Amino acid sequence: MAYLSMEVIRQYFFPEIEQLEAVDAISKPMTRTEATDCIDTIRTAIRKYAEYTDGNRGKEIYTMLAKVDKTKIQAVKEYIVNANDKDLAQLFTEYFAEAVHLSMLPPNDDVKAQSAGIKMFHIAMTMGYVKRNVLHENESKSATSQTIPSCTEEASSGFTATDTMQSNAFSTTAQVPVLRLYRFLTTFTVQSGPDKGKPLLDGNAVSDRDFLRAVMRADYSTIYGSCVKGKMRCVAILLSKAYFKDWKGYRASAARSMGLTPESLAKYNVEKTFITKLKELLPMIK
Repeated sequence: MAYLSMEVIRQYFFPEIEQLEAVDAISKPMTRTEATDCIDTIRTAIRKYAEYTDGNRGKEIYTMLAKVDKTKIQAVKEYIVNANDKDLAQLFTEYFAEAVHLSMLPPNDDVKAQSAGIKMFHIAMTMGYVKRNVLHENESKSATSQTIPSCTEEASSGFTATDTMQSNAFSTTAQVPVLRLYRFLTTFTVQSGPDKGKPLLDGNAVSDRDFLRAVMRADYSTIYGSCVKGKMRCVAILLSKAYFKDWKGYRASAARSMGLTPESLAKYNVEKTFITKLKELLPMIK
C-alpha cells in the first residue's frame, strides 16, 4: 500500500522529464474565462462529493476532475495571483475546508481513488496559498467568525452573507462583489436610446451602503427611482440565479420592491457592452 501510494504521488507531481518539457512547451497563461471554468469544475466536484461517504467517491471525483491536471491548477493560481483577482480568489477558496476533507479520502488499493485524493490535496494547498497571499486570510479562520466589512474600505469588494448574519439578507452561494458592481453602475453610461449618456445609477442619490442593502435584501425600492430601470431589472435577474440560493424568492422580493411581478421583472432589453462588462465583474454569471 505504501509503495503504491508513493508511485501515484511520483506520477502526479514528478512526471517523466520528456512529458514535463512537452507540457511546458505548450502551456500558456490562462484567461479569466478559462480560470473561471476550471474553478467551476473544481467547485462542482467538491459540492457533489463533500457530504457523501460512499467508498466509490474517490473514483467519481477522479472522473469529474480528469481534465483538471496539476498544470491547470498551477495556471489558475498564477492567473489569480498575477491579476490580484480577489473576486475569483474568493470563489476559488470558498470550499477550502471541504477540499481539505476530500484530500484525506480513506486509502485503498484503487489507483484512481488515490490519485483523486492527491489531486484534491494539491487543490487544497493551492487554495491555502491564494487565501494567504491574495485574500490575506488565515485559512484556519472560520467563515462564521468573519465580520461584515466596512463599505468604505477598498479591500471590501464584496459582501459575504451567512446564516448567522442579518436575518433580512438573502443567503448567497458565493461572494457578491457588490461595491465593484456599484462603482461600475455609477460610472458606466448608456450607449443608446432615450437614456443615452446617463449613468446607470445616480451615485449622488444612492450611496454604496444603500446599494449594498438593496442588493443583499432584494429591496430596490430606495434606489429604483435613481437608476436606468431596464438595466437594474437585468442586474437583479442575473444576480438572483447566479449568486442567491433562494433565487425565486429573491426575484419575487425584488419585483415587489420595484412595483412589478417576477414575470415583468424578467423583461428587459440590454446592450451587449453592458452584459459583457457585467459578466466580467460577476464571474458566476454565465
